[in-house]
Order: sequence, then structure tokens, then C-alpha cells
Amino acid sequence: MPATQAANCGIYEIVCVPTGKFYLGSSSNLCRRKQEHWRSLRAGKHASPYLQRAWSKYGEGSFVFSVVEVAPELRLLWAEQYWLDFTGCCNPEVGFNTATSAVSPMKGRKLSTEGRARASAAKFKMWEDPARRKRMAAVQRGLWKDPEYRAHMLVARQAASEDPSTLKKLSAAQLRLWGTVAHREKMSASREAMWKDPAYKAKMSEARKEMWKDPAHRAKVAATKAGLGLKKQQGVQNV
Repeated sequence: MPATQAANCGIYEIVCVPTGKFYLGSSSNLCRRKQEHWRSLRAGKHASPYLQRAWSKYGEGSFVFSVVEVAPELRLLWAEQYWLDFTGCCNPEVGFNTATSAVSPMKGRKLSTEGRARASAAKFKMWEDPARRKRMAAVQRGLWKDPEYRAHMLVARQAASEDPSTLKKLSAAQLRLWGTVAHREKMSASREAMWKDPAYKAKMSEARKEMWKDPAHRAKVAATKAGLGLKKQQGVQNV
């Protein structure tokens, strides 16, 4: 990345000078992002209602856009999440942000049925763009190379896996997906293509060997098989 482009990529804040409250964000083009914010604020249509109300009350001259940290594009989301957590700017007493997650901006928000439908349609439309998918894949690969990010995500995933409400939502979502013929056909074709790749088969074989070296994994599989055998036996008795 050229030096001039790198210097224009990072974490920014929009500070309301009279109150000290601020809005935090990240962008790979800080100059353009400021213009986008100012344009939506002048039009009275900013995504943050808190920032918009403060802008309308104090006026454009009371706001300052400044760079908090210059960061490479592949670390932008990780850096933004760090600053969101560190500053607490999602607290209305501190800042104007409404999204607590840099990776999932809608996390924690309450939407109507119509709002969820619109958000879902917009998300699907964005992922239809091959360039966007390629860019996001590169971002995710870059993030997972960071030991701190991996540790943070593993802790978060472990916590989610132990939350009954989260597990229920994930299960319902998977049932909806697998209930469509198109999704089943897509996944079947994808798996067939992967298993035709010798490198993928070798990688999966090694991964399974490593898993079986773990006594806890073996015990878990044995318990699952025992449970399935019991259910089968009970089914035969009930016939």
C-alpha cells in the first residue's frame, strides 16, 4: 500500500466540542469518510440519531473530525473494535455510537419485522458483489493472523456456544437454510468440489488425526454414539 494511501486509512472520531462526546469509526479512505458523514449530517439523515441531534443543536462549527490511529486496512475492524471497547463510546453518556460490534454493526439493535427484512435484503445484495466478497475474505484472513484477535474471538465463540438463547437462534437459522432446496444443492456441490481437491483431503485427514489425539474429544464422540445407540434401542422397543 502506498504511503499516502496508508496514512489515509485508520480510525477516526467526530467530536462535539461543547459536550466532549464523540462518534468513532474506521475507514480505508478517511477524507472521503468525513465528506460522507458531513453530507448525511447536513441533510439530517445520519445513521446515528444521537450524533444527528447534537449536530442539529450545536451546529456544524461545533464538530471536529480527527484521526485516532493510522492502521493498515487488514487490521481496521480489529482496531475499531479495540477503540469501541476501550472508549465506551456506545454509552450515550460518553459517545454517539449505537453499534457495539465493528464486525456486526447490527448486533444488539432492535428492528421491526420490516426493518429486519430490509437489512437482510441489503446484506444479500452486498454479498452478490464478487469484489466485496474477495475484499472481506482478505480482511478476515488478515484478522485471523493476529494472535490477539484469534484469542478474543475464541473466547467470544466459547461464550456464545454456552448461551442457550444463542444456540436456539443458530439452530433455527440452520433449519431455515437447510429447508430450502437451493441451499442444500449449493452446499452439496461445494462439498463435492472441496473433496475432489487432494490438498483439502490431506488437510482434513491431518486435522482429524490431531483431534483423535485429544482424550476429551474421544470421550465426547463415545458419549454421542452411546446416546444415539440408546435412542435407536428405545425406538425399536416402541415399535
